[in-house]
Amino acid sequence: KILLFLTPQVVLISIIFWIRSRFLLGVSYVSSIEFYLIFCAIMIFFSSVEFVAVYILNSHMCTGNTVTTAKFRPVILDHISKIVFPVVFLIFQIWFWVSE
Repeated sequence: KILLFLTPQVVLISIIFWIRSRFLLGVSYVSSIEFYLIFCAIMIFFSSVEFVAVYILNSHMCTGNTVTTAKFRPVILDHISKIVFPVVFLIFQIWFWVSE
């Protein structure tokens, strides 16, 4: 499952470097396409961090650790991220396309 998170990250970083070397060789600032791809890479990174956090919390709950079960449940984090990630990406999309 972790490979599913790493593959898009590597692909996006490769695309960013390819665009930079092919089309934006003399540009010293970050272009809008690079900004868009960097934000997508950040979103993929945070979703992989969320996956690892849910996995670790879930493994602690399965071992019977009462401190973790009393404080926070991984299902809550998973449900929150199902709402937060798309909303953040939608807000970014609206801001990105309106500001151009």
